[in-house]
Amino acid sequence: IKPGGFVGARSLDLAASADGSRRWAWVHLALCVAFYGAITAAWGRWGIYASLFASVVLADMVLHITNRITAGKGSRFARESGCALVVGGFLLGPLGAAYAAIEVFTPKETTLQLEKMKTCAARPLAAALAGPPWSTRPRIVMTGANIAGELMYRTPHGVVASPYRKGYVGLLDTLAFFGATDEKLARDLLDRRKVDLIAVCPAFGLEVAGNSFGPGTMYDRMIAGQAPAWMREIGLPADASAFRLFEVPAEGRSGR
Repeated sequence: IKPGGFVGARSLDLAASADGSRRWAWVHLALCVAFYGAITAAWGRWGIYASLFASVVLADMVLHITNRITAGKGSRFARESGCALVVGGFLLGPLGAAYAAIEVFTPKETTLQLEKMKTCAARPLAAALAGPPWSTRPRIVMTGANIAGELMYRTPHGVVASPYRKGYVGLLDTLAFFGATDEKLARDLLDRRKVDLIAVCPAFGLEVAGNSFGPGTMYDRMIAGQAPAWMREIGLPADASAFRLFEVPAEGRSGR
């Protein structure tokens, strides 16, 4: 945000100057759009920063049009109404076009994936883990990074994976556990991480692996009802029934 805010503010400063440097403001904006546009093409989350510069161009267009309308002939009401229509059109037109494009061109597979994401919304699971018997002490939860953030925010528990740059080691350990076919390796990893609970949502799958890590993996065994004997499944409330919750009892773990 800081780089985008700086160059955006600098662009506005140049555009507002009266010493003939307006041309360089547009050059500056064009370079910013090109730079952030290239980054956005590789990583969609940068689109919000790229849009900052496009909004400057849009605002300048609106300003020019409304100035022309205001300076024209006709009653004050007519001129102000014209300005309102222009501003409203520029504000709602692109949004309406984007919404229509999404409705028309979004693949059915993407729509289905979004529905699965809603099914696996983590708040009901977080509510269950924030109450008894789990609220008596903090636990460590092994789950996907997409769910982990909600659990960290809404419960007293810790997580192994997290959707943050510095948590990549935990994410690697999480993927290693769910992808393990060797029970001893999986247990050793849980011991090292002091994991108490494991949560998955089969409808959405887990990270890049999707709905399956492969035959014989811990993830596939758990969702198929073939979890190891040292792990037991815990029932969840109806609103969190999309999830599967497993406990690793202290007596079933080494080093505990």
